[in-house]
Amino acid sequence: MKKTTKHGTYGCPAQDCSSGDARRQKDLTDTQKTSLPTEIQRKIENIVCKRCNYCGCVYIRNYDFQPQCSILGFLDGGVSGAGWKPLHQLGIQ
Repeated sequence: MKKTTKHGTYGCPAQDCSSGDARRQKDLTDTQKTSLPTEIQRKIENIVCKRCNYCGCVYIRNYDFQPQCSILGFLDGGVSGAGWKPLHQLGIQ
């Protein structure tokens, strides 16, 4: 049986996202990728990353172990604000 997040199997993995259902999860665009720090850009160069269009959560979803995700940080989120916010800047480890 697949585990689900607060927003369903393919919803936003951020625990504090209040409206991150599956429809709001989009592939990170090339333009958005250029807004990320160079070290993050290198790590995700050949990886499809997702971004929640509600809270701005940027993450890698491991489809083999659904819904396990690696949250990288937040980009231009409604709650976190404009720009890139790594997890440690938001007090999340």
